[in-house]
Amino acid sequence: MSEGKNNWERRWHPILREWVIIAANTNERPWSGAKVSAIEEKSPEFDEGCYLCPGVTRASGSKNPDYKKPFAFTNDFASFGLHAPLVNRNNPFDNAEPALGTCRVICFTPKHNITMAEMSLGEIEDIYAVWQEEYHTLASNPVIKNVLIFENKGKAIGVSNPHPHGQIYATGYVPKILEREVESSTIYRYEKGSCLFCDLVNHETQKKSQIVLENEYFIAFIPPFARFVYETYIMPGVMSHV
Repeated sequence: MSEGKNNWERRWHPILREWVIIAANTNERPWSGAKVSAIEEKSPEFDEGCYLCPGVTRASGSKNPDYKKPFAFTNDFASFGLHAPLVNRNNPFDNAEPALGTCRVICFTPKHNITMAEMSLGEIEDIYAVWQEEYHTLASNPVIKNVLIFENKGKAIGVSNPHPHGQIYATGYVPKILEREVESSTIYRYEKGSCLFCDLVNHETQKKSQIVLENEYFIAFIPPFARFVYETYIMPGVMSHV
């Protein structure tokens, strides 16, 4: 293969303060793995075998209420616990601390066969209201040091249940990547005298070539140091005027 057909770059990731390898030729690799079709068989609005549908008894034995709006509950098989065993081993090869925290599940809607993108504005606002309530409740617990609200979507990344839902990981520690982001912001402020994220938004607003969507409130763009082809940043548009 001729190197003239390839395009490699090493780009600085200012938020993680590390180099990212950009190899444009990887999109041309032959692919023999699974492919996701845009057309999938439509599921019923209610599935009695789905443990997230209203009125269904989950694997733990708990029964979901007949909810009409977003419904949140503690994951029956959580990775963290507010009452986790108080282990404390301090050895270079066996270092352990309690996995304090909690995992919450949020069913976006009682309907089994839609996604958030297909919901009305009012239904999406109901989800945001639950996010806010959950965040404030979890953050008020002195054990909790970080609250992460997210949604994994689709079979391609291993989602075990197609019912529209998201999760919250509230942990008794701050993940390393967030520590790095805070550190990078502090260093940037010290070195440049300005806001790292504000300057990033300003850069993309002026360049415009990698903006996915922009309105008076938010801007969505692909940063030049994106590590994945689908990596998109969504930030408040007002940051470009700070």
